[in-house]
Amino acid sequence: MYRKVAAEELAKFLSVISHPERIRIIEELHQGELDVSDIQERLNLSQSTTSRHLSLLKAHHLVVERKKGRRVFYHLSVPLLSTWLISGLDIIQKKSSQEVPLSKTFANAKKLWSL
Repeated sequence: MYRKVAAEELAKFLSVISHPERIRIIEELHQGELDVSDIQERLNLSQSTTSRHLSLLKAHHLVVERKKGRRVFYHLSVPLLSTWLISGLDIIQKKSSQEVPLSKTFANAKKLWSL
C-alpha cells in the first residue's frame, strides 16, 4: 500500500513540474531569488503566463515568494530540485546521443543552468 501512495504522490509532483516553462522557471531560480519581471525577461514570457506558472509552483510549495514593496521575489523552496532536473538531462542526453545537435543543446543547457 505504501508503494502505491508514494507512486501517486510522485506522479502528482511530476505533473506539476512537467511543463517546459515551469522547468525553465525552476532552473532560472537555481542561482537564487529573482523578481517576477526578471523571470519574465529571462524567459521571454508574458506577465500572465509567468504568473500562472509561478502560482502553480507556489501552490505546490516548490517556490516561495517574498514581497518587498511592490516587487515580488521568488526562490526555490528546495534548491536540490534544480540539480535533480539537470541530472535528468543526463538520461535524455544518453538516449539521444546519436543526435549530435540535440546532444549539444542538452550540454549547453546544463552548462548555463549549473552556473
